[in-house]
Amino acid sequence: MLDYSKRFLTERPHTLLYLPLFLLLGAGLTALTFWQALSFASSLGTPGSSIWNLFNGGIWSILNLFQFIWGIQFLRDAYNFVVSGAATDWYWNRPQNTNCYNPYQRLLCKHWGSVVGGSFLNAFFGLPRAIIELFICHPQACCPGIGSCCYNSCSWYTCFWDLIRTDAYAYQNLSGIPFCNSARQAKKINERNPAYVGSHSPMNRYNFVSKLFLVPLSLILSWLILRAWVPNPNIWHWIISTLLNYFTLSFFTDFFGNAA
Repeated sequence: MLDYSKRFLTERPHTLLYLPLFLLLGAGLTALTFWQALSFASSLGTPGSSIWNLFNGGIWSILNLFQFIWGIQFLRDAYNFVVSGAATDWYWNRPQNTNCYNPYQRLLCKHWGSVVGGSFLNAFFGLPRAIIELFICHPQACCPGIGSCCYNSCSWYTCFWDLIRTDAYAYQNLSGIPFCNSARQAKKINERNPAYVGSHSPMNRYNFVSKLFLVPLSLILSWLILRAWVPNPNIWHWIISTLLNYFTLSFFTDFFGNAA
């Protein structure tokens, strides 16, 4: 699969411009969140209280965090949509050239609501699903009988968790149907491949291992740079550097994963 992504990037190098665009949007959302956090923290403070006390914001600080989590996931899902859309256009229209703006047009004019709704599911139910998947026996695994019984008796439960996936956006670009239907169709297609079991797939393992290696490495480099350029780095330096490192690495690894 990664061979196809390499060929795609070789023949469509302009797609690499998607990366700095969404990184800029992610940096803008981070700056907006910090500005709102400081505003909420100071709005309920008393004279002489510290503006850095985030607990002054109360419920507004919680809503600000909710907005940030959902907003970042929306940017990631929109990024997934346009990258997989560009790869889909390239694969089905070879050797003709396709307009690099077509995925953005589909996102803004046809599938904006689907990406907003899908990003909400992926943002707030992705981690619970990953934890639950560790205790589920699937029909394709070593205990097919128990897995089939579990799926048949808990169909209402599995139908909801089947919607929490990011590979649905590639099928949306192919078929043009809404997110929920695309997620179920993507699940059916993946089940035909023995490498896909539940939410576990080669691309998920690739993303997990790459981030597991790259994120600590980037944090170590950030620590060395901060020590060299900032005499006394505080908690805000670490928060901003961690978020920017995570955004950069997430968008970079997602680029190859979604193209594949």
